[in-house]
Amino acid sequence: MLDPFFVGTARDKLAATIQQQRTLGFRTSYNDLSHDIQIVFYSPEGLSIQLIDNVEYDEEVFDHDKLLTKQRVHGRYIAILTPAEARWRVRLFQGAPQ
Repeated sequence: MLDPFFVGTARDKLAATIQQQRTLGFRTSYNDLSHDIQIVFYSPEGLSIQLIDNVEYDEEVFDHDKLLTKQRVHGRYIAILTPAEARWRVRLFQGAPQ
């Protein structure tokens, strides 16, 4: 499911996290509530765009289908996207201090 949207380091880190959770029997669910996306940089030749997203979401962590915790998260994320085929793909995705 990651391949249409993520490439490079962003894809590798997310895939490793998902695999580690599966191995341990954990699952994390995210429910988006709001986004405030700002374009910080767009390269003149159109080869990359940098975004900052101030987001609010509910996060639920399960251990073998048993809910362990649920919390509302206010986060700030930085993403760098690059064009590929007919869409933009996330190349870098990381949390940032608010």
